[in-house]
Amino acid sequence: MSRNNPGTGSNLNALQQLIHNVQTHNSPIDRRRTPRYAFSTVQRLAPCDNPDTPTGQLKFATVHCADVSTSGLSLIMPDRPTFKHAVVELKTPATPIYVVIEVVRIESVPATPGQLLVGCRFLKRIAL
Repeated sequence: MSRNNPGTGSNLNALQQLIHNVQTHNSPIDRRRTPRYAFSTVQRLAPCDNPDTPTGQLKFATVHCADVSTSGLSLIMPDRPTFKHAVVELKTPATPIYVVIEVVRIESVPATPGQLLVGCRFLKRIAL
C-alpha cells in the first residue's frame, strides 16, 4: 500500500484516534467551527433563487433569530423554509448589513413544539 492510502496502518490508527477523541472529549456543540452567541432578535430576510446575484425584487419579511456566530446564524420558524438561499438584513447602529445565507440544517425546537430551528451559513456580504 502507498503512504497516502487511508487504509495504511498509521493512517487508520490516526483516524481511529481522531474519532475516539471527538466522541469522548467533545459534545456536539463543541464541534462547531466558531462559537455561537445568543441573538434573540427580529431581523429581516428575503428568499432568493440565485445566491450569486441576489438582486431584483427581494421581498423582505421579519424573522426571529436564535443565535449567531462569525460563520452563520440560526432562525426560529414555524414551517420548513421553502428556500435554500436568502438575503438577511442585520440591523446595526449605523446602516444594515446584508448577507447571503444558505440553509444547512433544520431541526425541531424541543422547548417550543411546532417551531423549527433553521441553521444558516453566511456565504457573502452584499450591497443593496
